[in-house]
Amino acid sequence: MEGNNPPEEGKKDTKFQPGESGNPSGRPKGAKNKKLSLAEKLASKLMEEGAEDSRGNKLTYADAIVMVIAREAANGRRWAVELVMNYIDGRPVAKHEVELEVEQNADLLEVLQKAHKRRENMKNGTD
Repeated sequence: MEGNNPPEEGKKDTKFQPGESGNPSGRPKGAKNKKLSLAEKLASKLMEEGAEDSRGNKLTYADAIVMVIAREAANGRRWAVELVMNYIDGRPVAKHEVELEVEQNADLLEVLQKAHKRRENMKNGTD
C-alpha cells in the first residue's frame, strides 16, 4: 500500500500528501477572525464594579487599557513611555547612510549593487 510506506530518512511522516490541504473545507461560514473578535471585545463594556470614568460612565476594555498604559508611562515605566511615544509620533525609522565614490557616467545598476553590498557589510560589521 502506498500510504503505509515508511518515511524516507530525514523526512517527517505526515498524513497529508504534498499539495493536499490540511483543511479542505476551509473556515466555517460565520466564523469570526481574531482581529474582529479582539476589536469587539475592546469595544465592550467592563462589568466589574467601579469600572467607571469620573462621570459614572462604564469603561470599555480599550479605555481601561489606555488608562493603565498612561498611568505606567506617568510613573516612568520605560516600556509604557516608548509605547505611548511610538503611538503618537510613530516608530523611528532606522536610517543607513552609505558613502560611495561614483564615476560620472556610472551604470545605475552597478551603483545600486555597490551600495547594497556596502550597506550589508556595514550591517554585518565587516566594513
